[in-house]
Amino acid sequence: MRRTVFGCIILFMERMDKILEVNKKSLYLVAEVCARTIDIQERENEDGLLYASDHCSAEGCTIGGNLATNAGGDKVVRYGVTRHQVYGFEMVTTMGKIVNLGLRLKKCSTGYCMEQMVIGSEGTLGIITKVTLKLLPKPPYRFDLLAIFDDPYKAVDLVPMVLAADINPTSLEFMDNMNVRYAAQYTEFMEAPHYEDGNYIIITVECFAEDEMDMKMEKLDKICEEASALEVLEADDCIWSMRRNCQEGIWLLSLVCMTDDIVVPVD
Repeated sequence: MRRTVFGCIILFMERMDKILEVNKKSLYLVAEVCARTIDIQERENEDGLLYASDHCSAEGCTIGGNLATNAGGDKVVRYGVTRHQVYGFEMVTTMGKIVNLGLRLKKCSTGYCMEQMVIGSEGTLGIITKVTLKLLPKPPYRFDLLAIFDDPYKAVDLVPMVLAADINPTSLEFMDNMNVRYAAQYTEFMEAPHYEDGNYIIITVECFAEDEMDMKMEKLDKICEEASALEVLEADDCIWSMRRNCQEGIWLLSLVCMTDDIVVPVD
């Protein structure tokens, strides 16, 4: 016998979208839960600061959604996932009590880290309403590199080589050839290099000194050559647009599809 339960509560929180405080001296930001990630990033960029979480869906996703899912993003290799960018937050518990979890401290080693347990719980432990985020100085120098391989295994073998070379990349993104082809079609970038046979590794490196950037560019170019890359190019906005539209590109293959977000060891 099947029972259908209709009872539920749906919360629309779109109006809780304000950035309440930005403290450039102490490097933190307070925002309501439905502030968009892109709005926070753009606000901090104006001040030469960085909110490190960067997602392909930044224009649509909210800070509350990022916390609920402990979202990763393109910069997770260097800066970590969402929980690493949070000092604390205000939350309404399932019993209707307003609580504040976490503190704006570098060292907070007393008791249970309740805020870390709530982050990633997808709303099952309460409703987050306001959050205090960590900010960082924004590196003034950056380069984006595209390494192309004829074999996907050669491409992924590049990743531990880069991480072991003391380059400290901000992003390391892999696209196999199927994703390259469909993302290129979706973004109408049919001039994508090695469109028919290429597997991509997109690497971003950010630095605070120009000499350091030049040194890391040379080192990275040599590593890619040793890993048998077909070609090493600049990863321009078109390449990043392909990466951000991988999911949409798959719709060209089938409008009915399901994808999983999987994580594997680096090697």
